[in-house]
Amino acid sequence: VEELLLRVTNHDPSSNISIECAFQKTRALWVECPPTVVTPGAVLEIPIRFAPREVKEYAFVIPFMVNGTTKVPVNVIGSGITARLELVNGAQRRTNFGLVNVGSDVARNVAIVNRSKKALPVQLLEEGDYGGGALADRCVSFAPKAEFVVGPRETATIQLLFGPNKRISQFNEDLLIRYAGVTRKLLSLAGKAQGVEISLDSDSLPFGVVVEDSQKVKKLTLENTGDISITFQWNESTFGKHFSISPLSGKLLPGNEVNFDVVFRPVCVDEDIRQDGITLMIPGLDLLRITC
Repeated sequence: VEELLLRVTNHDPSSNISIECAFQKTRALWVECPPTVVTPGAVLEIPIRFAPREVKEYAFVIPFMVNGTTKVPVNVIGSGITARLELVNGAQRRTNFGLVNVGSDVARNVAIVNRSKKALPVQLLEEGDYGGGALADRCVSFAPKAEFVVGPRETATIQLLFGPNKRISQFNEDLLIRYAGVTRKLLSLAGKAQGVEISLDSDSLPFGVVVEDSQKVKKLTLENTGDISITFQWNESTFGKHFSISPLSGKLLPGNEVNFDVVFRPVCVDEDIRQDGITLMIPGLDLLRITC
């Protein structure tokens, strides 16, 4: 919808004038002008709104009545044109971020071009703006967020960023664009975030009573539920003199687990043997600790 203001000024230094508009609203043009009195020297601004429904030339005559006797016709012309906003590179209709590690960022730039004869106010939207949150939930952001204007035959750049802070399965979501009163799909975004996800099945192993110089063995399981292989290494200096673990080190593939033998072999009589902070080290992750 395009709007212009018709300004009516009362140049009479001493008398009011009355203004009425007899124009019947159409689907393409409407005028907001209730009967109004304009005082001397005052200015009346009359909004005229144009919303073409077809690609063609339009012409209207708006009849105004001044002081109830004088008819003043105002001619209004306009053109209905096609609003054309496109990707500069059509191959970017499907933009793929690829496989990204959690904690990393991948950026993509996409250019759009206004092939219309008139500037277009443009707004980018995601499905979430209608109640879904699809892109935000997948750690995808875009800019500009606010409405912006693309001039005729001009281009504008859209920045897309995938910055996962968690593991995200393969996705394919739409980025929408709104202009000239319509909302449509601009492009689809795809990607996946891989990361490490490791867990021990327990952080404490109570052994109970064990005879001196004998031993008791318990199982401890390390599971790799992430997407990346990891290496592990137990810190022997944290075991104390009564405990041992095997294997001490190794590699664990995604979707696999390793079972450790945790051995308690008391070397002296003690009614309260306890070892805190037995440490498992995995590069890039926080230390894992257990108590025996």
